[in-house]
Amino acid sequence: MPKLSVCLPTYSGASAFTNKIEYQELEAFVHAAEELGYTSALAPDHFMSGGEGRQLEAWMLLSALAQSTDRIRIGALVLEVGHRNPAFVAKMAGTLDYLSGGRLDLGIGNGRFRTEEEAYGFGWLDSAKERSERLTEAILVMKTLFTNQKSFFDGKYYQLNDATCEPSPLQKPWPRLWIDGDGSDHSFQIVAEHADTWNISAEGSEDYSRNLSKLKDQCASIGRDFGTIEKAIEVKTIILNDDAESEKLIDWTRNRYHHSSNLPRGRTEAAHLISTKFITGSADECFQRVNEYVEAGAEHLAVNFLDYPRTDTLESFAQEYL
Repeated sequence: MPKLSVCLPTYSGASAFTNKIEYQELEAFVHAAEELGYTSALAPDHFMSGGEGRQLEAWMLLSALAQSTDRIRIGALVLEVGHRNPAFVAKMAGTLDYLSGGRLDLGIGNGRFRTEEEAYGFGWLDSAKERSERLTEAILVMKTLFTNQKSFFDGKYYQLNDATCEPSPLQKPWPRLWIDGDGSDHSFQIVAEHADTWNISAEGSEDYSRNLSKLKDQCASIGRDFGTIEKAIEVKTIILNDDAESEKLIDWTRNRYHHSSNLPRGRTEAAHLISTKFITGSADECFQRVNEYVEAGAEHLAVNFLDYPRTDTLESFAQEYL
């Protein structure tokens, strides 16, 4: 059976059934997931994804959830390396792992949203190679701080000079490191060298299987045991009860993705996106799609539930897999 984690709806309009952003509602959803046995609650590291740019900041949210939960792990899927200096991230991670009793999942990726980076003045690297180099350095900086009482680092993008990270994380040698992959050769190299968990956004099960093969080959080339990397995939799902909910999902998809030039403008395009990229339909249809990913090699599903704040699909998935 795969592990299941819940992706947190931290922005307004995160599902077809709400336009609000309300902490108490989100907290109740996390508590339900914890009681049902979900592995982790994972927040996206974006600042302006919701309607009118309304979105909760990931680290502040995770800090609050660390104090209101007992068992479920908490983390980001994933922190954008350009948003914060990695030494600062390591310090925050050490503190949050300590405060949560060793429940932090530390996700990190190289960033994909140029508009957001420029809106907040973080700067944008046009070169995918340079973004990967920066991500690699950031990971090395954090691992150095996690494993040394005094840390030094002299890189192209980051430097440390007699830095400390105390309290260090309770998890040793560091919190479980999730690395987001985009299917590029650079990302496979980073995952093979550094990841405890590899995550990639939803794609067809055949494409997922091919990417797993690429990662396996990359692990072999550097002598990494492929089996030591947990294989995860992020999916969007809803068990639909009737045609009215299906139509509502199409409306939400059109509204959610209308700003992107390569995503749906009309209902036909939206329905095609839903059928190819989302897991929807009856419970049996949804479970069949999940099982295809599991057969392809997925061990952990990070799930965006598109009927939030309802817990219908959350509960159905738990009954089937947990």
